[in-house]
Amino acid sequence: KLRGAMSVPGWNRKIYFFFHGQDHVVTWDVATHTRDPEPSKISDVMPSALTDDGHFTPLYVDDGSQQKVYAFRGDTYARWTIGSDALPQAADESYPRKIGDGWMGGLTVAPTCAVNVNWTKRSAALTNRKIYFFLGDLYTRWDVDSHSANYRLDIPSGWKGWPAFE
Repeated sequence: KLRGAMSVPGWNRKIYFFFHGQDHVVTWDVATHTRDPEPSKISDVMPSALTDDGHFTPLYVDDGSQQKVYAFRGDTYARWTIGSDALPQAADESYPRKIGDGWMGGLTVAPTCAVNVNWTKRSAALTNRKIYFFLGDLYTRWDVDSHSANYRLDIPSGWKGWPAFE
């Protein structure tokens, strides 16, 4: 099962695909439009004991001033601040942490999927950077600029015609 995909500016123009329970990540080279012939170790991309066995949810976030990568697992998360054109050597200092300590407003356990969206055609009065955290049939929309949850809804009642998930 696909756990997430990230395109991280500064990480060699690659898209990284993470699969549940795998200790390797499949990479797509954006410049050549090809899959890299060999998968990379997750420990080379997101080094942390939290990511060792592939049972985590990855997320890339650009908040307008810094780029960060997150990994969520259980009730814990790790963070990597993105530097210039290099994969991180370690998680940021004092990570991993409890999700409830850093993501106030309802996010306390790891989502099964997280999607970062920068809406480009919204009103100037609304913030454009959102994260959607999914856990089964529930999702939380997170505002990146205010670092707070906008709301939590169930998918079937919020997205008409969308199938239910187990």
